[in-house]
Amino acid sequence: MTTDADRVTQGAAAWRDIRRGASFASWLVVAAALQVGREVCMRQAETNRPLGARYNALMGRWLEANGFHGLTGQERYAALQVVERIADIERWRATLSEDQRRRWNSPGCVMTQFKRHQRATAGTPTQRAAAQLTKLGLDQAQIARASDAIYALMKVGNTDCYVLARAALLAACRVPNLRRERERAREAGEDARMVAT
Repeated sequence: MTTDADRVTQGAAAWRDIRRGASFASWLVVAAALQVGREVCMRQAETNRPLGARYNALMGRWLEANGFHGLTGQERYAALQVVERIADIERWRATLSEDQRRRWNSPGCVMTQFKRHQRATAGTPTQRAAAQLTKLGLDQAQIARASDAIYALMKVGNTDCYVLARAALLAACRVPNLRRERERAREAGEDARMVAT
């Protein structure tokens, strides 16, 4: 079993490796040591949150005493964030290419890319629905017509799901009236010719 002292010693060694350009695994070791330091300093500061002047002073002394000088507050924060979400982050990292894993190895970069991935995969409900409809073979124009049909019915107070669904499907599947569009184009062309003469 690894003791807190062992974790701190391993963390300090990993920090030395990181300063020479080491890996994400080294950052995880540093983060485990930082967790120990945070718990020790919170206990000594008699606080239940890692905040306050007393905690900060204790943490600064702990970092220096244990070989973590040069580790910025941002790096500490990001490393602790990574450790708190390690299961999700490891699953996400498994989907990355070797090149991406090698480039995205510092905690700040990992958290930035991980959050970006989460936002991209989550999307807004509207974006997710549009993506699903696109997968069904509907193009953006069809989706827009369906959305307009639903909006028009809801605007007049109709909230009947069957009516809304029927209107959306009919609007999405409607083939635009090409003859009417050609007539409009011809009229626009004649208007342009009359203005020119």
